[in-house]
Amino acid sequence: MRISDSETSELADHLEGALGGANHCVYKNYPQKDGSVIGTVSRIGFPRQDLITSCTFGLAHADWTDKDFPDRVELVGAWNDEKVEYSRVLAVVAREAIRQHTLPKPGVIFEDAIKAAAIEGSSLAPLVSQTPHALVLFPYLWDKAFDKCDLQAHSVWFLQVVPLFDDERDHIEQHGFEAFEEILSYEGARFVDLKRLSHAGTY
Repeated sequence: MRISDSETSELADHLEGALGGANHCVYKNYPQKDGSVIGTVSRIGFPRQDLITSCTFGLAHADWTDKDFPDRVELVGAWNDEKVEYSRVLAVVAREAIRQHTLPKPGVIFEDAIKAAAIEGSSLAPLVSQTPHALVLFPYLWDKAFDKCDLQAHSVWFLQVVPLFDDERDHIEQHGFEAFEEILSYEGARFVDLKRLSHAGTY
């Protein structure tokens, strides 16, 4: 069941507030082959001057109650290159979550999501050779701005989508997501740097 029109307006207000106000926000729609649209809302220079933040707007309509998850989800990401349309990756992951009916939760990998997004948006092409996949995490950059939004009848949780190397995917599949999180806690996450080295390269 979709969230109501009034809840959609509530969610839009929350997103604009989280990004510092409507005057900072840029909306973009990504039409899908089935006629639906996945939207994003973005802000340049947030949460730091060198970063761009983008969030999906519409995934919250997807119902996950059959996955024993009564709430809703939107996806958020941040990156450090204005020339790269990383918001398209968020839209592709949202699309695949809906198409595959895969609940996006921390530790879930959407294989070849960035490769698929690059086919649709050439600015992403340089990422494909190093980070073709996308990983879902708890957000770690925005304090409480992208945590949870309580609407009239639903709660919406925000989850971060980051680019993933082949060897990082392999490490998670072999050792588990918690082991990968231990590496991140030791090294410090570098996901906003689109030219970063693999976190799994020496493990």
